Amino acid sequence: MPKAVPDGNLSGATEVRYGTGDEEKTVVGRATAGVGQFAIHVEGSRRAAEDYNVPDSHGAGALRDSFATATSYSVGGSWITSKGYIGAAYTRQDSKYGLPGHSHRNGLCHLHSIDLHCAPELGDPFEGQNDDDTADIDLRSERVDVRADYNRLLPGLDHARMRLSYTDYHHDEVDGTFLFTSNSNKVYDGRVELTHAPLLGFSGTFGFQYTHSAFVGLDSNFVGLETNPHEFVTENAGLSLTERRSFGAFNVQLAARQDGRNVHAVKKDYTYYYPPDPEFPLDAVFIDFANELYNEFYAESYPRSTPKPFSASLGLTWNLPEGYSARLAVARTQRAPNLRELYARGNNLATNSFEVGIARTAAFLNLLPASNPNILETNKSVDLTFRKVGGLT
Repeated sequence: MPKAVPDGNLSGATEVRYGTGDEEKTVVGRATAGVGQFAIHVEGSRRAAEDYNVPDSHGAGALRDSFATATSYSVGGSWITSKGYIGAAYTRQDSKYGLPGHSHRNGLCHLHSIDLHCAPELGDPFEGQNDDDTADIDLRSERVDVRADYNRLLPGLDHARMRLSYTDYHHDEVDGTFLFTSNSNKVYDGRVELTHAPLLGFSGTFGFQYTHSAFVGLDSNFVGLETNPHEFVTENAGLSLTERRSFGAFNVQLAARQDGRNVHAVKKDYTYYYPPDPEFPLDAVFIDFANELYNEFYAESYPRSTPKPFSASLGLTWNLPEGYSARLAVARTQRAPNLRELYARGNNLATNSFEVGIARTAAFLNLLPASNPNILETNKSVDLTFRKVGGLT
């Protein structure tokens, strides 16, 4: 997304690369054109690489399934004035890459109580498949952005910054001929940052951010068998403030951010777990009973997560003569668990791991720590820095 009209109304660049270690072939190009107050930018790239070459002493002379191909392109335009710009862009990315070191043994892993069992059982989709088959990731991403930056848009407002985006992401994890996992994520994100003019000697920025995402595929191992996985919705709203001021040789910086997050699984009808049998219709009393059992099961298996992480920091810099400075920074930061850390329960081929989220432990009775969907990771730090800029002494 161009921020200025190029000199001469046209600029561009291209690059071609070739690597012998993996037979890499890459082509990259970009161009920006301008007319009056408008500018258009286009760019694209294409990369293809085979398996990495390794010493023959390690086996076949190549690291199997380390290949990668990727294609991306983007087009954007902006209206540019003396105070700033507003523009929009579309970006598309397609990629396919192998997963070195995989085996069907990893795909077979499942739990017996809390013991990990990685041997085939009756009906396992991978039973009898050849470990020489390739495991790979096939992904696609489309993104639309709208951005704006303006100086002195209103009295008392030195700078205004806006970022809006929509991302549609999808990837498949394929093991041999079997579609193991299919993930998709649709995300809306909006941010506004307003930098005020100096007030009582302080200059600073107020920010607001809102994100909404809908993710499908976290619990969809063996997609060939699971055709309707859960959708997980995450909503996050955050307010932030940074301020700074100089007191002679001292610089003071303050920062704080408050977030509110709501994560939940979209509830399915109880018939998803208890499909009706037309040969044995159920009466209303049993249906009510089944619904009650399902509601209890759902609340235990997918508890809603509503953490409110808060972070704050204070920094003090003492500027000493001859380019020396000393800085003291005190910070308290909090992080909420992401979706996978909360609700995962299954194999991850990309990391060769079996994951159980901290909100899904109730299914294992008292064998794992109690479920805590609102847990926060808190870090407290004190940093003292002494610095010299320029010269040897």
